Amino acid sequence: MGTAYTAEDGTYRLTFTAQKSGPLTVRSAENDIVWSGLASPGQITFEGDPRFSDFSLTPSPVDYEKPIRATGLLTDGAAPIADATVWLLFSPDGENWQKMQNGQTTSEGRFDLQSTETTQDGYWRVLAVDALGAATASSDVHQVKVRFGTHLDQYKVESGPGATVTVQGRLLRHDGSLLGQELPIYIYFMAEGESTWELQGTATSSVTNGTFSKQFTSYVDGYWTAAFWGNDEFTRSNAPIAHVDVPGQYTTAFAEFGASPATVAAGEPITVKGLLTRSVGGSAAEAAADKPVYVYFLPAGSQTWEQKALVQTGATGGSRRRSRPRRTATGRRGSSATRAT
Repeated sequence: MGTAYTAEDGTYRLTFTAQKSGPLTVRSAENDIVWSGLASPGQITFEGDPRFSDFSLTPSPVDYEKPIRATGLLTDGAAPIADATVWLLFSPDGENWQKMQNGQTTSEGRFDLQSTETTQDGYWRVLAVDALGAATASSDVHQVKVRFGTHLDQYKVESGPGATVTVQGRLLRHDGSLLGQELPIYIYFMAEGESTWELQGTATSSVTNGTFSKQFTSYVDGYWTAAFWGNDEFTRSNAPIAHVDVPGQYTTAFAEFGASPATVAAGEPITVKGLLTRSVGGSAAEAAADKPVYVYFLPAGSQTWEQKALVQTGATGGSRRRSRPRRTATGRRGSSATRAT
């Protein structure tokens, strides 16, 4: 229709004589500084020509190969046009249009068209044609972005030393190609016997290969999963659920210890007894059953501890040992470091 140039503030104005009804589009020219762009300011309709109203195109953005739906009303003035052929059109550039799906208007002039040819970003509109295929009315042009499918690949959860759990994998397009950007991966945990997932943290996928990895500290067996929640360009995807048995990292302590009697003649027996407990991850202490306890003796005037006994704790964590010292001494108790699963 014509060409206009932008002013210093970027605005432009173009006046032309319209020859027929139809959608109005404006395209900027591509040069060394800017990319070309397309906009649809609205619809030109002559009085008495058929026109579309209540036109809707949903969803936008649309998921890859998922239906896009066009609905609306075709009228001639105030009267609905029944049994008219309406085409749903697509264009990747706003200039070259392809017919994707067609249908007939109802007795009320309504139409409802769908297409799953949603494989790339582009422009959509509907077109009414007569019996000879000539266009009689066109809708506004709608730009629609396509959200590409994703999947979490090579997902793996492993336990390691020190009660660590490592969650890792790759976030890729549905066809296995790279997404080309860093994206957040949300990692969740649900303990055995529970029914609620709890967010543990967020990892970031690599822009170069899509990989992600995050390490956590966990003292509890349970289930791990990860999710990418999607954005305007990519659809959401979930990782499978992985169960992990975590070796418990226990801390032991003597809740009780004593040697009696405090004074004893040489050769007379004394009794060493105590209670060994353990806790995991800051939890409440519990009896440490069937654990080795080493009993040491320090003779008076000596600087060397002597191991006198090795006993096992009982079911309640208690230990007891009778011994006969041969000379005056200072007593000490000790315990092997324990680790249980």
